[in-house]
Amino acid sequence: MLVRYGKKKNGSPEKIAEIYTLKEHGIRREDIDPEAVSIIRRLSSHGYRAYIVGGAVRDLLLGKKPKDFDLATDAIPGRIRAIFKNSRIIGRRFPLVHVYYPDKIIEVSTFRDQRTDDISRDGSAAKDARTRDFSVNALFYDPEKEQVIDFVGAMKDMEKKVINPLLSLDTIFLEDPVRMLRAVRYGVLTGFSLNRGLRVTLIKQTQLLSNISSSRLTEELFKMLSSGFSLPIFSMMADLGLFDKLLPVCGSLIEAKGAEKDVKLPDAFFRSLETLDELVKQEKPVKRSAMVYYLMAPFVEKSVDWKENRELLYRDCFYKVKELLNPLTPPNAEVEGAVRMMFVERHLQPLHRRFAVRG
Repeated sequence: MLVRYGKKKNGSPEKIAEIYTLKEHGIRREDIDPEAVSIIRRLSSHGYRAYIVGGAVRDLLLGKKPKDFDLATDAIPGRIRAIFKNSRIIGRRFPLVHVYYPDKIIEVSTFRDQRTDDISRDGSAAKDARTRDFSVNALFYDPEKEQVIDFVGAMKDMEKKVINPLLSLDTIFLEDPVRMLRAVRYGVLTGFSLNRGLRVTLIKQTQLLSNISSSRLTEELFKMLSSGFSLPIFSMMADLGLFDKLLPVCGSLIEAKGAEKDVKLPDAFFRSLETLDELVKQEKPVKRSAMVYYLMAPFVEKSVDWKENRELLYRDCFYKVKELLNPLTPPNAEVEGAVRMMFVERHLQPLHRRFAVRG
């Protein structure tokens, strides 16, 4: 292991990062997206530093194939956009650059300042690492030198198999409650345990999720459903009290007691998620409408009259799914696709025209 040093204000040496070589980290070059490497090399040729960051590095270290390769650089968005004509700047508060290829989009961010969380012209990789939520997402990889750069002790957390927060427990979820869902997802995907303090804080603050926009929660839901591990993710969310905060109606049905409890529903729900996970792991495209189907079908199954007129039944199923998903708001087309799958499953002919949604 190599050590990178800097200087304190008084001129004395200060350890900045631990650097792991190929022999130590074992990341194979053939597992790295060639377009991501090409972007890094091109930025380097223009005098900028750039790295593969976050979940891609974490997954590579775990021997998994990353779904996305995100990059971070000291180039500001305008310069990145000028260098890559096949790119576009997105976002206002925290602008990012998407570099477009025929079959993928690679996201390139500018290093963030540790104190302000603003894009900084003189930002550094070390400061950027410390603005990230969890240590396992704060590793940097230099594909040219084949080195993993660790500014926050993340490699030790990887060895211990623990999800540790980089931000204060007093503010980590207050600043962004969605980090609760991400902590659960990362814990399941890595097989790591949550830091005890992180877990306790999460359980105490689950109500904060009610303050998050439906669009952000909807995106998080689809990240769970498309992970191939939705069953253990939802199981863990139920244990931590997050399930009924994300999907209140579904959560109340799963956790119902006494005369209101359907004893078969939890098993049917988790079996349906297991089927979805098996499909995702086949590495074939799974449409979002199919994800909604596997999530919702067990709840809709016993809540509508399947002998009803076909058009009325279609309408009832549609609105039942919308009710069950509330406050989440996937596009109506995806909800309709899920309803069509429910009809096909019961050998019923779905409507061929788009359902006119009325208030």
